[in-house]
Amino acid sequence: MTAVRVRGIGLLGGTTDEVRAEYLDFAAELGAGLGGCGVEVVCGDAGSGVAGSVIAAAAATGSAVVTVVPHPVLPTRARPAPRALTYAVRTAGDRRRLIYRLSDGFVVLPGGLDTIGDLIGFATLARVDGGAKPIVLVNVRGYFDALFGMLDHAVAESFLTPAERGLFAVTDTVPDTLRLLAIRVPEPVREPVGQSG
Repeated sequence: MTAVRVRGIGLLGGTTDEVRAEYLDFAAELGAGLGGCGVEVVCGDAGSGVAGSVIAAAAATGSAVVTVVPHPVLPTRARPAPRALTYAVRTAGDRRRLIYRLSDGFVVLPGGLDTIGDLIGFATLARVDGGAKPIVLVNVRGYFDALFGMLDHAVAESFLTPAERGLFAVTDTVPDTLRLLAIRVPEPVREPVGQSG
């Protein structure tokens, strides 16, 4: 199998700041990890919450940011992100399809209805695409445990195939998230031992 350079990662996550600090802290650590690897972050809204924490840290450590926002809500929902390129599209469906096209994989952090809706939308696109793009759910504080239970129940009741259930990877650490997204983490530069200038 040929290694493919990951250029862009689609980001899903809540956009409210009224959440536990653990979610925001993890998001900032993940953003720094993505930025340190030079991976572009593609998202729908970049202003606040866990999504905003990822974006701010990623941009501060070297990532470019791409936001994709439906034109009707552009003036009210889109918040400028550092170094962001913003695409305005007609509908939420257009937003989802463009984020999918621009991304080599997806990281899903805890969030509400928009996050869950987009997760299902991206999974549907990935299924049609043969599962070529990884979808990594970050299970901070067991946030997605109930969702995994529902997916497992859907498989047991034959509403979901094991292959469809297999579209989702899960972790709760930044290094595993980067690994599951197939992002190569650069090795630190080490000074030669015993040499002086």
